[in-house]
Amino acid sequence: MAGVGGQSLLNVRYRYLTTTVAGEYQYNLLKRGPWGVHGMVQPHIVFTRFNINDNDPVDQRGLEFGVNMGLILERHLKTGRGALYAGVSSGPHFLLKDTHRQSSGPIFSSALFIGYAHRVSRHMVVDIRPGYRHISNAGIYLPNGGINNSTLSAGLSYHF
Repeated sequence: MAGVGGQSLLNVRYRYLTTTVAGEYQYNLLKRGPWGVHGMVQPHIVFTRFNINDNDPVDQRGLEFGVNMGLILERHLKTGRGALYAGVSSGPHFLLKDTHRQSSGPIFSSALFIGYAHRVSRHMVVDIRPGYRHISNAGIYLPNGGINNSTLSAGLSYHF
C-alpha cells in the first residue's frame, strides 16, 4: 500500500505531512457467510515533512519506520467482487528526527480505518482506505505532544 496523511479534517495548528509505503499480510481468523475477521501485520516506512513550531511553514523532513498489528472486520457485498471493512491497528515505531511535539526514538503508532476492496481478477484486489493515525511515545519521555493524521491509502494486493 501507499498512502498520504496530513491534518485535513483535524482541528490542529501544526503540520505533519506523511507519505507511507507499506506491505501488509492478512490472515483469516473467522469467516461466517459474508462476514470475516482478519488479523493483519503491516510493516511500513513513513517519509515526513513538518513544521518546527505551530503555525510555522512546513520546513523539515524526517523518517519513521515500524510495524503495526491489528484486526479487520470485513463484509463481502452480494456482487462477490467487493468488500467493505473497518479496522484498528497499533505497534512500535522509531522516529528518526525530533519535532517540537515528539522526541526522536521509540514511539507507538495507532490507526483506525475503513475501506473498500474490489477484486479485479481471481487473485488481484484493489484497495482504498481512508483513516486516522496517532503517534506518541506514551509519556515515556518529553516532549509527548502526540501527532494526529488523517490518512488516505491505496494499494494492489495479491490473494493466494
